[in-house]
Amino acid sequence: MSKPKRIADFKIEAIVLLMVLVFYLATGNMVSVPLQFLQKDGLKLGPQQISLFNLLGDMPMWVGLAFGFLRDRWRPFQKGDTAYFLAAAVVLALTYAVLGFGPMSYGLMLGAMLVNAIFGAIAGAATQGVTAAVAKSHGMAGRLAMIWIVGRRLSLMIGSSAGGAIGEQSRSLAFSIGIVLALMLAVFAFLKPAWLYPNGQEPYESVFQETTRDAFQRLLRHKAIYAPALMIFLWDFAPGWGTPLFFYLTKQVHLTETQYGSTMSILSFGALISALAYPMLCRRINVRPLLIYGTLLGIVGGALFVIIHNSTEAQVFAALAGFSCGIATCTYSDVLFRSCPKELDGVVTMLFMGAAAFGGDVSDLVGSWLYDRGVFGMALVATCVTTAAILLFVPMIPISITKPMEGTPIEDLDAPDVVPIAAAS
Repeated sequence: MSKPKRIADFKIEAIVLLMVLVFYLATGNMVSVPLQFLQKDGLKLGPQQISLFNLLGDMPMWVGLAFGFLRDRWRPFQKGDTAYFLAAAVVLALTYAVLGFGPMSYGLMLGAMLVNAIFGAIAGAATQGVTAAVAKSHGMAGRLAMIWIVGRRLSLMIGSSAGGAIGEQSRSLAFSIGIVLALMLAVFAFLKPAWLYPNGQEPYESVFQETTRDAFQRLLRHKAIYAPALMIFLWDFAPGWGTPLFFYLTKQVHLTETQYGSTMSILSFGALISALAYPMLCRRINVRPLLIYGTLLGIVGGALFVIIHNSTEAQVFAALAGFSCGIATCTYSDVLFRSCPKELDGVVTMLFMGAAAFGGDVSDLVGSWLYDRGVFGMALVATCVTTAAILLFVPMIPISITKPMEGTPIEDLDAPDVVPIAAAS
């Protein structure tokens, strides 16, 4: 690789990392721990009640596909993602003002979280759509998949540790920081360098040359998106994580808010470390075997939490559990970027985000039900089983998606040219 190409790629990786980091911090990771303790200690909600609250609050994310389709098809005032980033920044900041300084009530908190989820989905469609388009056009699907996971995990590390410590001292301060981070999203409304977009323009020149109906039909015919979406759903269908794990660690293991935040931060650090190996792996190994090996490694991590008895063990096993997840999450994101049809990047990435949100919310409710019945171990077993089920869908990923090695630009792959491996063999 030439030096100018390395410099150009580094610039792209840096700006995408910053964009992803700010996006995740601004859309909830900074305030997630204070919010959990606010639900448990402030509103006195039990595990199933918190899971139901989160499920209701995340419902806009289930239909994230609609927000992605809106982003891909409607360019407000001819400004494209500029308008979406600006709107999300302002509204997210307002929701944190309500949560941090408004009266504490179930209805107000739920309403704020619903609005937060709607505009978080809009910001997500813009952020992921940009990343997917750039990944394909620059042949950087694997590297930007790693950057995406690193950015997400960094945001979880920062949010969990800092959010837990700050929230334990002052709820208003934690949400004030959330306001600042939300407003930082506005920066990306105006950041369109030529080395990221040709001539500084977003790659949507022909978006109005086909009707909305034709675009939707093209999306439905794009077979490449279905198996990866199911895999993402199964990966996030983890009854042993989320709220059940939160109650297990804070009630059975007796972690404080700061200790719990640190444990979740260490879990994200473990995932980040393994994710950093992905760019090297994806240059030497095809995506398909990486899907298999990464999933197998991910199965192991889900069972570790059941043997935790104190804060030290919680941090050690959290690091191991996180490390076991890094390769799998990078590979799923790699496949996600590769599978996006031309000029429908936002809708496909939000389909995946919606599948992840739906799987996480439903499994959280199932896991809380199991926890309340004293069988948290069964929730971890169920997590391992659903992760293993991902392997059933690997053969259904089209060859056209997995064959190009990292560094090769991914061409538009519409339905007639996409053949699943089972049919091709």
